[in-house]
Amino acid sequence: MTGLKRGMVELAEQDPEWEKRAAQMIERLWGIFGPTAKEIQHIGSTAIRHIKAKPIVDIAVGVLDFACLPGILPRLQENGIDKSAGQPFQDIVLLSVDDQESDKRIYNIPVVVHNNTQWQNYINFRDYMNHCPKKATAYEKLKCVLAEQYPNDIIAYMNGKKAFVEACIVETQRGVKCQEY
Repeated sequence: MTGLKRGMVELAEQDPEWEKRAAQMIERLWGIFGPTAKEIQHIGSTAIRHIKAKPIVDIAVGVLDFACLPGILPRLQENGIDKSAGQPFQDIVLLSVDDQESDKRIYNIPVVVHNNTQWQNYINFRDYMNHCPKKATAYEKLKCVLAEQYPNDIIAYMNGKKAFVEACIVETQRGVKCQEY
């Protein structure tokens, strides 16, 4: 299953289709951004092996700066990729893809400055979770509790995860290694 109604919180079992969809979208994004993209990566919980996730595939696009976006936004829109109405973060431009038939969000695409703190946080958190199965399991348990508690409140769900994610990012910055191996 891929896609979720906007604002809803529902977790699904890890699905191999997510990786395929991520690869397809990454290829599409390279075609649109061309050399203005420095790196494009599958991020978020759908990129963390063996845990439940909201069935929305997250793809981060790293650019040198946001000056490239005015020329690219029309091409993105022509390809069904919209700039999200809400832009809650100063250092991120949020793009999204919705399935018009089901009215479900299928992709979230944050565009960030390549190798800035946000870019590093996306990549480091994903990699840390994939290399630390016990941490990933703890993250999944937290997500399940929050999804049950806030099925219609994505903001409360995200805020509930914030301290855990930030603590893991600090651990990656300190070079903390998993004690599991």
